[in-house]
Amino acid sequence: RDQPRSRGLGDVYKRQHKIFDQPIELECRVEWGPPEVRTNKFGMEKNNSNNKRISVKFESDIPLMLRDGTITYVDIFRPDKEDKLPALLYRTPYDKSSSHARTYSLDAIKAAMHGYVVVIQDVRGRYSSGGEFYPFVNEMLDGYDSIEWVVSQPWCDGKVGMYGSSYSGATQWLAAKTNPPGLTAIAPGVTGSNYHDGWAWKGGAFQYAFNLWWTIGPLVTDNWESLSNLSLIHISEPTRPRLI
Repeated sequence: RDQPRSRGLGDVYKRQHKIFDQPIELECRVEWGPPEVRTNKFGMEKNNSNNKRISVKFESDIPLMLRDGTITYVDIFRPDKEDKLPALLYRTPYDKSSSHARTYSLDAIKAAMHGYVVVIQDVRGRYSSGGEFYPFVNEMLDGYDSIEWVVSQPWCDGKVGMYGSSYSGATQWLAAKTNPPGLTAIAPGVTGSNYHDGWAWKGGAFQYAFNLWWTIGPLVTDNWESLSNLSLIHISEPTRPRLI
């Protein structure tokens, strides 16, 4: 009973995402501790220091422009106050609006309740974001630009951390290589530092089974609605090697 009570918020997010086409602000109030007065076994009132209401502001589909003009979109969870706060950035190809993105590596609401701004981004070419998606190719510069955007926001104190596993872990290593101002910490998990030995390749051998599953599963089938809305893209010869 002492844990934040956020039951039903996930349903609210799903409904607003389906109904609204324009960016909106949805304020969520999450209560820390029950409202009633509690007593111990001796009938004495306990010191309920955690009995307070914390307001978390949720902003959906906020545009973030990259250096080449491509528009990506982010969801933001932050304490509803004017203070400048540290930010946590999660960059994913697997749908920023999914419950997985909002709770798996880090519970965005709880993090906001503890004084962080959580920014969850669809990477270039995935789900709500514009552009074309080539795995890993653009994540260095796109990561730099995304961190720079977060640092420039009025609610950020200039410090940005990144988190996430698998592909989201890779986005952290690649962004960190560009040494962006403001990036103070990364927390990559279940990812690789050498994709030619231990992930897409092992011992120099291309992992056909894994790459086939990853391509037709998480990268295509799960994002089919977005991909089906795209016109046929002509792949030029200079582009072709990037897809291999």
